[in-house]
Amino acid sequence: MSLTVRQMIGNKKDKRLLGLVSVSPETSVYDALLKLEEYKIGILAVVRNSALLGLFGDRDNRKVTLKCRDPKETAIGEFMTPFSVVHWVTMDAEVEFCLEIMHQLGVNHLPVMEGEGEYARPIGMISRKDIDREIVDRKILRETALSTMNQAD
Repeated sequence: MSLTVRQMIGNKKDKRLLGLVSVSPETSVYDALLKLEEYKIGILAVVRNSALLGLFGDRDNRKVTLKCRDPKETAIGEFMTPFSVVHWVTMDAEVEFCLEIMHQLGVNHLPVMEGEGEYARPIGMISRKDIDREIVDRKILRETALSTMNQAD
């Protein structure tokens, strides 16, 4: 059986994985960048009334710079990636599927959603880095278990 997002999150000591750092669409680009730096993350969820409106990250910030806009006077809602083009997953998505989507779309983050249709709500964010860490952690655990078994023989 393949590893799911739910299993991966359940295994994490660092529960930040499911943490969703969000801002409103009226947040200035400058304040959004400060929040990205504060939390050491690459993307923010843009949310209103618990609904995901879009995402804002480094690529979106480049658009602001290229348009010569003042980051302190520009709302991220103008430059965010809108929800209509955001791909997302549920807690039951297989991690391998998440990696395939990330690879195909050239993205590093996927929102984790709960519910369906207009009732879907963001509950977290999964990144390529989170998945890489999980794969390495599992490999180390497997190697440690094998080493322990071999020593016991």
